[in-house]
Amino acid sequence: MESGIISNLIDYYRDHPRYSKENLWAWREFFGGGYRPTDLEMGWFVEWYLFEFRLKNGNSVLEEHVQNNPWRESEQMLNLYRNLADAKFGLYEVLRVDLGEGLRLRNVQNAEEVEVKECSATYQTKDGMLVLARIAQVGDHNEIVGSDTPMLDTRIGSGLRDYLRQTTDTLTMRNILQMSQDAASSSELGESALNETLYNEMSRAIDPAKTKNNFTVALRDLELERLVDVGKVQEWIERSTFEDSFTPLAMLLGLVSSDIELKKLNRLIEVMNDFMNVTPRESLGGKSPQEMVQSNPDHQSDIMTDQMLFGINCCGDEMDEAFGYMQNRQFRKSARVYCKVFEQLLKHRTTLYEIYRLYANKATAHYYCGEHTLGDAMLGIALQLNPKYDFALDLAVKVNISPDELQANIVRYSSRKPPKSIERDAGYRYYKYLRKFGINFSTTKLTKTPRTNIVL
Repeated sequence: MESGIISNLIDYYRDHPRYSKENLWAWREFFGGGYRPTDLEMGWFVEWYLFEFRLKNGNSVLEEHVQNNPWRESEQMLNLYRNLADAKFGLYEVLRVDLGEGLRLRNVQNAEEVEVKECSATYQTKDGMLVLARIAQVGDHNEIVGSDTPMLDTRIGSGLRDYLRQTTDTLTMRNILQMSQDAASSSELGESALNETLYNEMSRAIDPAKTKNNFTVALRDLELERLVDVGKVQEWIERSTFEDSFTPLAMLLGLVSSDIELKKLNRLIEVMNDFMNVTPRESLGGKSPQEMVQSNPDHQSDIMTDQMLFGINCCGDEMDEAFGYMQNRQFRKSARVYCKVFEQLLKHRTTLYEIYRLYANKATAHYYCGEHTLGDAMLGIALQLNPKYDFALDLAVKVNISPDELQANIVRYSSRKPPKSIERDAGYRYYKYLRKFGINFSTTKLTKTPRTNIVL
């Protein structure tokens, strides 16, 4: 589902004067009077308002939107809203995780199983975790829709399973609010098994020293220490803001080899999430997300994202397309598609562990098109990232420019404005973004460069 659909609906009905009184009723119905909600609870309220609250005429907000169609949208969009209105909310147990693709979930109350198409949540989820989610049919597949989805890192106990299966109450966002309030205020964290599970997960403390050690071991196991060390990743996290809170994870995962074992990848994601939670941020006044949650109940941890793709997952098809054009000697098309690759990497704030190869390939395409200024720039970046890259060194000999001179030009561009053709190029713009991370690509274990019949 396209991003922004739900937020646009919320904005429209929240701000429309026709619904101002009913919005006030909704607030009072959900929170009662004089209650100051946390950021997390506000997210629950917004989802409840859109999917479950009934307006005076008996419609939900989604049903009202379909009935009146104020934006004069197509029947296809109205069908999407109808499917959203029929979305099923519940507590689900994760049965299977397909990284970057989706989840298989089982509803704890009725034991029904469902496949959902999902990207970002698969990198934070593992078998046995609990997911509070609203699931809707979107086109020919199911998706998790609604507010940020709480992932509860605990296996479901028999007591909780029995409680949910025996109760006839429908699980709603209002139930969740009430149960979390009961659990937080209860002197005996046992009033209900669900309360206890929610409360324990929300208050789970992560030990910073142990987390840093676990992260160090994970980097070493995956041979990532050649590229970045713990201190460098910590700097990424310290500089990150709410808007780019997942950038450190996306950058790190982009450096992982494509043939990594799934078990090791899951472990890296797990310890990196913990490391991000315990690392202080400049944007949080020197506190970590965990410290903010512990000291301020109104603060919601930002370790959550709507969409995250990393490395080759965000541009693999375009990379194959660009190289295919090169092999067919369609160099102008190849250069254009390589620009798309860099645009995707910039959009998703990630990288590739052999990113310098793309720059050398793009340089080759530009040389063949007679675009020597761009060719020199892309080749200079390739050598700046990895001065030992064999293909780039050979290419420098063929165009009769020394590698040192090519790199020096790129260094000079950091203090003076480059030519417009370079400044506007997606590859150069991505390089400006990439260099601030200080990744040491020159230590990459070079795989032998495939030789093709493309000769300058």
